[in-house]
Amino acid sequence: MLTAVYDSNLKELNKKPFSIYVGNTKLEEAEERAGMMFYTVDGEIPTQSQDKTALIIGTSLYPVEVENTKSYTVTRIRQLPYEDTQVVEDQLREVQINGLSGLEFDFRGSKGLDRPEELVYVLMLYEGPKYYLLIGNAIDNFQTNLELFREVVSTFQINE
Repeated sequence: MLTAVYDSNLKELNKKPFSIYVGNTKLEEAEERAGMMFYTVDGEIPTQSQDKTALIIGTSLYPVEVENTKSYTVTRIRQLPYEDTQVVEDQLREVQINGLSGLEFDFRGSKGLDRPEELVYVLMLYEGPKYYLLIGNAIDNFQTNLELFREVVSTFQINE
């Protein structure tokens, strides 16, 4: 015998812990892997588009104790796979997005000798013992893509 049971208190199992709004932009949600959300121009990973603009959003997997958010953000940016990333605390810009405090930074970097220079946009938002990391990268139209990244990340929200 087949039956269905409705439970109004049941939470959605696949609910994403955070979201951004990409409507009216060139970005499309590609997929979610290991708790990280990927956005590309064509919604594919790897992208098949000539426009390699992408945005990745993730969160710390474990609680972290951060005494100094500026210092921690600098350390985290230096861990990205770009050569000779030059960043110091004074270059970070403070932001507030939907009640979360954070720091943003953008730079141009390369992942190797034969790799093109990229625009890299980094935003870290802090909430108690966890952080959210948003990274955008593009290989052309740097100013336009920087504006795109800032527009999209300004819609970041934690889903309750």
